[in-house]
Amino acid sequence: MLAAELLTTRATSDCLAPPSSAKHHFTPPQPAVHSVLQVVHVLVEEVLTIVRAFYLTLLFTPVVLSMPLAGMSPEHRTRWLELVRWTLERAGPAFIKWGQWAATRPDLFAPDLCATLETLQAVW
Repeated sequence: MLAAELLTTRATSDCLAPPSSAKHHFTPPQPAVHSVLQVVHVLVEEVLTIVRAFYLTLLFTPVVLSMPLAGMSPEHRTRWLELVRWTLERAGPAFIKWGQWAATRPDLFAPDLCATLETLQAVW
């Protein structure tokens, strides 16, 4: 009986071991805790992305909704331009960089917008 147990144990262990000619090393399966942490990490990243998108939507909504008022009078236009600058500052470094780039392109944007966005050059 002892020989049969040894033979069974050896056959089982041989089945689990990788072939000696394999180019890749055998890696044990990852523990379940590691997999759970990966899932939690992905979920947290997704939630943070959704929160950031919601924040940016709330931040830029006044700019978009007040845009038609910008053409009504020079005073409204000035206030709207300041709102655009303020919004870009609050939106973060990537938006500030876009504003700095836009300030250098009077061929693409209105001169008064470029002049307002020039103030972003000194922000960061």
